[in-house]
Amino acid sequence: MKSYQVVICDEEVDYSFSLMNYINGEEDYPCLAVAFTDYPALKDYCKQEENKIDLILLGSHIQQEVEEVLGSENEIPIVWLHEKQEVDQGAGVYKYQSAETLLQVILEQVKPKQREEENKGDKKQTFMEVYGIYSPIGRCGKTNLAKALCSYQKGKSLYIGMEEYGDTMDEGGIGQEFLYDIKVHSDNLCTFLSNLLEDQMGMTTIASPKCYLDLRQLTEEDIRWFLEQVRNRNTYQRVVFDIGTGSLFDFTILSLFDRIFIPTLEQEVAKQKQQHFLTFINQSFPSIYYKMRLLSVPNVAYDSLKMEEYVLQLLQGVDNG
Repeated sequence: MKSYQVVICDEEVDYSFSLMNYINGEEDYPCLAVAFTDYPALKDYCKQEENKIDLILLGSHIQQEVEEVLGSENEIPIVWLHEKQEVDQGAGVYKYQSAETLLQVILEQVKPKQREEENKGDKKQTFMEVYGIYSPIGRCGKTNLAKALCSYQKGKSLYIGMEEYGDTMDEGGIGQEFLYDIKVHSDNLCTFLSNLLEDQMGMTTIASPKCYLDLRQLTEEDIRWFLEQVRNRNTYQRVVFDIGTGSLFDFTILSLFDRIFIPTLEQEVAKQKQQHFLTFINQSFPSIYYKMRLLSVPNVAYDSLKMEEYVLQLLQGVDNG
């Protein structure tokens, strides 16, 4: 059943209706699209209470006029369609990429609402947020941010080390065992997780395995299976992946995260690496690029007061927009 209504409004008639037909023709996806090329008609459609719109795709040439078109109190999420391939991070998407990729962007926008509605049907189900922390730049506070995200929120958290060489030794081969269970989709995974200890902040830590090359064997399918098992256990409110530059081979794994935080630095060389990385992701995985957020992480310990304040402000900003 088509559960979410997506409105497309662009001055190119063929583009708008071709994208609409593609979305509506994908029976396995929960989105129903309606297309407009006339902005007054879009405005009238949005005002009708019976039209429950979940997302609007708008041509970027009217971006400055959005309040006039939709009203200053518009609460419907908007994705801007840009004609230039180089789109600033978080500003929208390149409109002339494949319809399949655009559909993935749409699904990422309606996914939080879909998960919220699913949880309403099962009051015992706990909402679980999944964060990915990744950066092409070293010494940028990546691990500190990952552990702080686990520590300064209510509920239990699972920190997963996926670095080449983590800051915590893999005592007893816990990280290696964990990696093996995921790779073979082992029935022992739930027992393994149950035996892990948590600290006073409610964080359970799985250190990076001794051999990071094994991490490069993980696929999107493996991580998807793992997250399904964790959600079924209904134990953690959040899972945070601390991912090293050299330990990620399948970049589509990033698509499984609700948020992807990219710590960065202000040095010129760091900025160049950051730009090369973002260009690669935008061109190769635009639906992932849309979920990324660049951060300047304070150079302090993860359990410091300053880091706590930073994380709380960060998450408040994420929730608000």
